[in-house]
Amino acid sequence: MAGRPFTITAGRDESNTDGGADRPNAIGDWRVSNPGPDRWFNPCTLLANGTRRNCQAGDTPAWQINAINTFGNVGRTTMRGATAINVDAGLFRKVNITERISAQFRVEAFNLANRATFLLPIGNAASPAFGTITGAVSSGDFGAQRQFQLALKIGF
Repeated sequence: MAGRPFTITAGRDESNTDGGADRPNAIGDWRVSNPGPDRWFNPCTLLANGTRRNCQAGDTPAWQINAINTFGNVGRTTMRGATAINVDAGLFRKVNITERISAQFRVEAFNLANRATFLLPIGNAASPAFGTITGAVSSGDFGAQRQFQLALKIGF
């Protein structure tokens, strides 16, 4: 995965440092064979009391919520989100009407492949949506749907 980095957090303050962004322990393989918006990584979490959260049948825990007054071993920005791919293209043709007057016709396409750019996965282990991508970017350079633009420029 080569997208934007993000951090897995435990969702609670186990270290009692009032930071609120403690990280869990990585205890298993978080990778899934076919990552997608509904399961970007293995969210199966072993809680401090021994129960499991966000697990599907056959999952082995990839994360462990650390005990009170301890820190987890997961580093900052160790996970990657979806890659943003955006292809823009443009064509133009210049025609001389007279010696001093010319016309230029342009066709430009933005997000030519019409590919969605997803938001980062939920990285909070306390969330029921942990490991899922809940939306796509809706505006800006990487969020727009395919668009075409036509232009005519007269030079004199």
